[in-house]
Amino acid sequence: MKFGHHFDGRVKNAPLAILCMYTYTMQDVDIDRFLLFLDVPPYPDGKESPAERDEHYRQYRNSLAEPRNPQMFQACNWATRTCWDSFAQGNLHQEALAVLNRYIKWQSCISALRQRFDPPLTTTRGLCGLPESIVKELSEKKESDLIFWAAMSSTTLNEEIAASYAQQQKPADRNVLFTIEGVRDGIKMYQISVYPAEEEVLLPMCTALRVQRVIPGSPLRLICRYEGTLLPTEFDKAVLDDLQHCSDSLKSTAAAHPMQRANYIKKTAFVTSQRHRLAMRREGLT
Repeated sequence: MKFGHHFDGRVKNAPLAILCMYTYTMQDVDIDRFLLFLDVPPYPDGKESPAERDEHYRQYRNSLAEPRNPQMFQACNWATRTCWDSFAQGNLHQEALAVLNRYIKWQSCISALRQRFDPPLTTTRGLCGLPESIVKELSEKKESDLIFWAAMSSTTLNEEIAASYAQQQKPADRNVLFTIEGVRDGIKMYQISVYPAEEEVLLPMCTALRVQRVIPGSPLRLICRYEGTLLPTEFDKAVLDDLQHCSDSLKSTAAAHPMQRANYIKKTAFVTSQRHRLAMRREGLT
């Protein structure tokens, strides 16, 4: 497995990188399916909006005493935002810190794998159900003010997707729509995503935006210029070194234990075939 670009010339063959990016695009149910649980409902073809997916998966989620796997991107981003906010206030949020420690390498790896975009992109992000205080603070932003997003940020190339989401979630006056111009790095997640129709472009951790214009309304709209990530190059280097080391260790272990690897491949193939047969029975194809 080789990448279309080598990031900084060192990470040339790292399957773990693909796994990190791919799992970011998944919901909890998708991760269960990816890890071969046989009772997971099939992918909701033709029902790709968040509301339709939630309805499609509702019965499955309700049937579990507790989730098998977390909604990784949701848990990670909540922990990152909460830790940053509490740090800025001089506090320490222990629960968020525990979750952040679980995902810090994962999100650091994804952020360090960002690509350069030439020409730069314009993307959109809708934030819904915000506290009134946050909406008020954003509405009072002036031209050239900075906005800082500590966590990775999902945006879309399709403004209609974000606008529709922000308008459908009620009350609309608690929603904010960001148009982000000049996005020069990130990851085009839609190329590998479970939900490619979302046209997702992921912005890295510690992204800075500069406000250009604020447009009152429901939802509130902010036009911003992408200033880039504040992650230092030394951070990226350390993360990519760690990724290369882990990938080399994984390959060495697999090479040293060919029998275990062969047994795992056979087991995976068997479980996958069982899952496919179950799915075909559900669809009445067998």
